[in-house]
Amino acid sequence: MSVDVDSVRELLAAVKSGVLAAFGGLVGYLVDVSHDPDKTFSWIAYGIFVLCAFFVGQVLADWLPSDLPGRGGVIMVAGTSAYPVLQALRSQAITITQKFGK
Repeated sequence: MSVDVDSVRELLAAVKSGVLAAFGGLVGYLVDVSHDPDKTFSWIAYGIFVLCAFFVGQVLADWLPSDLPGRGGVIMVAGTSAYPVLQALRSQAITITQKFGK
């Protein structure tokens, strides 16, 4: 059995982007909870936020040039604001779909 090194490299790059964004999501959620006295920590909300951040990292990894200086930082910051990023992307996707769907 032969290992395709290029495929392994691509998989690791994708996982790296997701993990960077998930780390940003982890930080973002903890900052939100610590700065909002009305918000309490929830493991379920925490997990959902981190998963959303991972997803945002995967999407941005495909869109950002691989040689972009500070790329990892951009992905982590995007992870800290996973919900707003997803809302903006969703809004644009709906607009584009409606425009071409007519």
